[in-house]
Amino acid sequence: MVPSIAQTAVIGAIPLAAAMVAFWRIGIETKGRALEVITGEAGSS
Repeated sequence: MVPSIAQTAVIGAIPLAAAMVAFWRIGIETKGRALEVITGEAGSS
């Protein structure tokens, strides 16, 4: 049996919702960090 368009949309929305919740709970892991610190290039010149 082939799922309808609505069922397919719901199935696709489940992982999207899980990702949104994870991103909301964990947050941006680079928040408040300088680009040099993230890339590891601080003081390498």
